[in-house]
Amino acid sequence: MKVGRELVSSSEAVNDDGITTFIRDALTIPNAMSLAGGKLTWDGAENLEEVSGLAQVIIGRSIDVADGAVARATGQTSNVGAAVDAITDKVVTLKLLYEMLKKGAAPKSVIGTIAVLNTINAAATGIANYRSKHKGETRPTKSGKLGMAGEMLALSAYAGAHTAEQNGKPRLAKTLRKIGRAAFIGSLPLAAHASWTYIKRAIFGGNSDEDTPEA
Repeated sequence: MKVGRELVSSSEAVNDDGITTFIRDALTIPNAMSLAGGKLTWDGAENLEEVSGLAQVIIGRSIDVADGAVARATGQTSNVGAAVDAITDKVVTLKLLYEMLKKGAAPKSVIGTIAVLNTINAAATGIANYRSKHKGETRPTKSGKLGMAGEMLALSAYAGAHTAEQNGKPRLAKTLRKIGRAAFIGSLPLAAHASWTYIKRAIFGGNSDEDTPEA
């Protein structure tokens, strides 16, 4: 009986440690930034006709970009944080794409391509995480981060063009659309490479660029 009690106590201690670690990793400055940035972008996307709405989107996306650097600087990197950042980013990006499609703020080809690439990446990463021995440790690739930055620049420029047009500034709108088009085209090779890497991770396993064998 004594041994049984010790085993139960040991199991409870492990569970308590796991819960404590989860709470510690969840309640961080970077996670708060991810959620705050996501809320700003979500609200701004619904009000792109106004300058204030565009400002919310730009600030929200900027906060989302900065949260990773803050996590590294403060030593608050974790699998929980990576999951919060990734899920928030995907949900908010889909919301922004939906609102821009509804408002006609960007070409359907641009919105559709970004939506498809994000869906592929999310699905492949989910499969890779499920198959991995180390759940939740699949990280974004460098090309994925750069591709996403290009996509966000493109969407921000197109959103800005829509706002400018709604506020009687057609010349500014034209310039911003050119920037958006250039950013989108520039992001395609990076985004395609990232998607292929995530697909290879899902097939072969691994959680870094070096872990995925060449097909």
